[in-house]
Amino acid sequence: MSRAGPLSVGQVQTPTLGLVVMRELEIRNFEPVTYYVPEIELPDGRVLEWTGRREGADQSGIDPEGRIIDRRGAEAIVVRIKA
Repeated sequence: MSRAGPLSVGQVQTPTLGLVVMRELEIRNFEPVTYYVPEIELPDGRVLEWTGRREGADQSGIDPEGRIIDRRGAEAIVVRIKA
């Protein structure tokens, strides 16, 4: 006996639908965050980007992922590197 079309299997559909719904909610709830990556240009034309992390007690201007979200903080890093 043959059937046209896909065969419905609830044990697979339910968790798969749950994954799709969770991902859709993540997409709808996404809020972009502006962050800064300090960079300097060397005399030979190469550009270096800051990939470090700020350490110590003062974590103001840093988001939970460790990115710099304070423009002045990023500019201060560039000034310190150039000094």
